[in-house]
Amino acid sequence: ESDDFVQYFKRIDDVNVLKCNNCGLGFVDKYPKDLSILYQEEYFQKHNPKIKLGYQNYDNYTYEFFLWAMAFVNVAQKKDSVLDVGSANGLFLNLIACQGYKTLHGIELNHEYAKQSRNGVLKIFEDSLLDIDFGEQKYDLITAWEVLEHIPEINEVVKKTYDTLEASGSTYFLTPCLPENSAYFEHMFGTSLEHIYYFSEKSLKILYKK
Repeated sequence: ESDDFVQYFKRIDDVNVLKCNNCGLGFVDKYPKDLSILYQEEYFQKHNPKIKLGYQNYDNYTYEFFLWAMAFVNVAQKKDSVLDVGSANGLFLNLIACQGYKTLHGIELNHEYAKQSRNGVLKIFEDSLLDIDFGEQKYDLITAWEVLEHIPEINEVVKKTYDTLEASGSTYFLTPCLPENSAYFEHMFGTSLEHIYYFSEKSLKILYKK
């Protein structure tokens, strides 16, 4: 412990979740150096419920979720180009293709889902956002649905998001926040053990103001 952070909770995998005393950000004290080992083929369709990583069935989960996500996206005024960070099976990109977007790009590190989502309309990158050279390409919309909590280099990723966004563009994201109520601890710290960050409202405001 230090004056800046305290131990907040110990997850079922014996990883400590620390909490910043200043901004309320929660973060783990260790994680694998090679994060790709967490996002293999079974990550989106796990067959063993005892595995506390990923989704039991991502395909069943996402359609209902993205219907309300699209309601937020439709607020964006200019509809031309979109980059979806963590695009998985490409469902979100395919749904908003009907909203007038012409350039539909995604980033997905899981090879099987990246391959599955390429359909002649979507362009899917399989590299980290930080490793992609977009050249002159700028996007009117950049989304990241339940992605930020997975990224170690979060400050650099947010900066590149803004660098890749059109001046009049919008960015939308969804991320779980650090629970204050102990009733949520078992769910938050007993599943999705690939998470590195547990944000607070204050920490997100600081992150996106940098």
